[in-house]
Amino acid sequence: MPSRARSARPGAHWDELRGKVGKGEQIATTKKRLADVGEEHVRDAEKRLRRGNEYRADFERVSVPVLGHRRITEITPQEIIKLDDRLRASGWRRRRSPTI
Repeated sequence: MPSRARSARPGAHWDELRGKVGKGEQIATTKKRLADVGEEHVRDAEKRLRRGNEYRADFERVSVPVLGHRRITEITPQEIIKLDDRLRASGWRRRRSPTI
């Protein structure tokens, strides 16, 4: 995997990982928790999105309390779907930028 050079465009590393996952490639496992990885992602989103501060608030209010303590490699798609179902049932509406 190429190094995460600071001269690269912000978010390029995440784009690379998304591409690999989309192709079904395995990516290196990590011990990072969702809250840690999310913080990195949200920091980038705050710079790029007009509503970056709302994106952070949604992430911290919705995702972190439920899954933030978990390692990202341990979170299953079923858990994400279950969280999404609970949010929809409670009447929560996503803003323009989904957080989950």
